[in-house]
Amino acid sequence: MKTAREVYRRSLALMGEEEGENSTVFEGRWIPLINVLLGEVYELDLAMKGEEGAAWGTVPQVASPEEEIWMEETILFSLLPLGLASLLLGETEPERASFFQQLYQRERENLRARCRRGRRHKIARPY
Repeated sequence: MKTAREVYRRSLALMGEEEGENSTVFEGRWIPLINVLLGEVYELDLAMKGEEGAAWGTVPQVASPEEEIWMEETILFSLLPLGLASLLLGETEPERASFFQQLYQRERENLRARCRRGRRHKIARPY
C-alpha cells in the first residue's frame, strides 16, 4: 500500500513540480483534498476488489502524510494523483486543472468499464 505523501508526490510530478519550495502553496490543502477523492473512488475500489453490493464500511480517510491508504494500486498510482492535481490547480491555473480533471474522469470511467466487464487491470508502474 502507499502513503498519502506518495500520492501527493505523484501528483506534483504530474504537474511538473517537486516537493519543496514551489509546492508550499499546496501544503495545507492536499490532505483534505485527498480525503475528498477517497470518498469519490470508494465505490470503485469496492467494485475492483469484488465487493460490489457488499455492506459498505466507512470511507477511508487520512489524517497524516505518512498514513497508508488501503485501496487498489490502480487507483493509488493513476486515479488519485490525477484527481489531486486537478483539485490543487483549480484556483490558480483553471486550464491545467481542467486538463487533469478530464484525464481523471476518463480514467475513472475506464476502470468502471473494466469492472463491469469482469476484468481487473493492474498496473505495475504507471510512470
